[in-house]
Amino acid sequence: MTIAKWLMGKTVDTKPSGKDGGLESTQSSQLLVLTKAETDFLAETAISILQKLRDNSVAITDSALNKDGGLDDRTTREVLKALPASIDTALFGRMVTSDLFARVDAAVSVAHAFTTHAEASETDYFTAVDTLKGLGDDAGAGLIQDTELTSGVFYLYAVIDMNQLRDNLVGFESGAAERLAANLVEAMATITPLAKRGSTAPFSYAEFVMLERGTTQPRTLANAFLNPVPVIGTRLMNASIEALLSHRSKLRAMYGSRGLQARAASIHPLPEGDFSSSTLADLISQTFHVEN
Repeated sequence: MTIAKWLMGKTVDTKPSGKDGGLESTQSSQLLVLTKAETDFLAETAISILQKLRDNSVAITDSALNKDGGLDDRTTREVLKALPASIDTALFGRMVTSDLFARVDAAVSVAHAFTTHAEASETDYFTAVDTLKGLGDDAGAGLIQDTELTSGVFYLYAVIDMNQLRDNLVGFESGAAERLAANLVEAMATITPLAKRGSTAPFSYAEFVMLERGTTQPRTLANAFLNPVPVIGTRLMNASIEALLSHRSKLRAMYGSRGLQARAASIHPLPEGDFSSSTLADLISQTFHVEN
């Protein structure tokens, strides 16, 4: 316990918790999620220190650990930097301001999704009746309630920094970053947030996916919908795609292509002279150079 508490103080920015005894007397000053590689390293380090003190017949105290613990900040930071990150940490990073573990920058940025058109909600009224009540019991519904429902065509924008992702995936096999990015794009196109799943079954796939790859700073196309797409008949999806591609063409006219290579997959016809539609599998394979 003494070694674990000492290790925590050496590697994690800590503060007193107000509790007495053991590890509970100290707590991290901020939330810290450790990967398996890091917890294994700490466990191995603790065992190594314990064995060294026992071999030298030294009592396990804070003063002995500070003298013979052999945990140098610079060396420890280099060891931790070389440890493989977990998949989620490699993708979305870890925000820690002052610990030795503050080493993983996010490789993926995801913007909030929003509708391309003005949002309108509908009220769903529902009631539940207790059918076991007899004629002498109180009459009426056991529950009367309403909830608001809405749906729409959403624009979702994300950026994957492939160089950062490769750096974060140190220790993984070659090509892991490309396969992980490919899986993430497929998940974004086919996995839907499942709020109120039981009463809405919101299992829809993306009907238009565009990937751009290049070496310059990426840019969002969100301003294509500063003016909401008008809801006219059944052309809402088509009109949203047209507005997106029209805004992209205007940016290209002003800034040039800037080395961006674009590909798209869609179930809807695309404007002539832009790019032809393909399957999602081919789109991902051609962009990240992974096998289907």
